[in-house]
Parts: sequence; C-alpha cells; structure tokens
Amino acid sequence: MLKTLKTYSIQTPAEIQIDAIPEDPQDNKFIIAAIEDKADYIVSGDRHLKSLKSYQGIAIVSPSEFVQILRSKP
Repeated sequence: MLKTLKTYSIQTPAEIQIDAIPEDPQDNKFIIAAIEDKADYIVSGDRHLKSLKSYQGIAIVSPSEFVQILRSKP
C-alpha cells in the first residue's frame, strides 16, 4: 500500500513556515504542502483545517464536497 501511495504522491520540500492553525500546529504541514505544490484544494475532514474554508486561494473541502466538485466537472 505504501509503495502504491508513493507512486501517486508528490513530495514537497516544506521550505516555508506558516502559523495558520495555532490550535493544532501539526495541521500547518498540509497547508504548506498545498502552497508549495500550487494545489487547488485541500481535501480533509479535520475540523481545524475545515474551519479555515480556504487559505491563500486554496479551497479546503471535505471528501464529499470534493466528490461533488469532481462530478460537476465536464
């Protein structure tokens, strides 16, 4: 499973520092990865991430919201 995940993963350098979620600083790594890879979405059910709704133009959505977004694409 881990080998498969690595095949479809993109590693980012984690060179930037942010403090977007002081209540749970461990969640900042997901935002850092999204910024560094210029992601459009962060897909998460984490309440701290979800409470932001977006960060620097990156939408933070639940898995079910993301499925709806994918289904609406032509």
